[in-house]
Amino acid sequence: MVRPNEGRVLLQDRDVSGLGVDARVRAGLALTHQIVRPFRSLTVLDNVVLAAGHGKTGNVFRALAARSREREISRARELLTLTGIEGYATASPNAVPLGVLKRLEVARALATDPKILLLDEPLAGLNNVEAARLADTFKQLNSLGVTMVLIEHNIGQLARICPRVVVLDNGRKIGEGATHEMLSDPAVVAAYVGKEPVSA
Repeated sequence: MVRPNEGRVLLQDRDVSGLGVDARVRAGLALTHQIVRPFRSLTVLDNVVLAAGHGKTGNVFRALAARSREREISRARELLTLTGIEGYATASPNAVPLGVLKRLEVARALATDPKILLLDEPLAGLNNVEAARLADTFKQLNSLGVTMVLIEHNIGQLARICPRVVVLDNGRKIGEGATHEMLSDPAVVAAYVGKEPVSA
């Protein structure tokens, strides 16, 4: 969403730093937002159908020539099933719980066929049960070959999802490595718990 002041962002050796958001999405980056942003006038299913049609809507002539949405509808239904919200397909985003909206964000992002899925605090605002279920979904997606970069403060679920972490404190990197090692690192504990761990 933000152009870097310095450095480059490479995606499979392609520099995507100077591209606009739409071009970055077409290059293979997908983002879910911490604050959900569904199209409120569309059903849950149609939100995902719209994203699944990105290949057509990116070109005005292709969009005008399109006669059928069956492939996009089929793909959207697959993604609603994968994310566990197929039962809400015909519902309005205005009438479903936050946990469903968080999964809808993931389904829409997956519909763009990303090379990397960027997840911005997807567990924020969820109760423990919902957070655990969504964490299970991320583990399943990763086992299916989906590469994810996750920003998250729910340390318990983060440890279940991510084998490796980079830890930031006020924008400064203070640790990087295996999750279990980072969670016992004194600097990381001090930053996230607020004090040094008590020695036995």
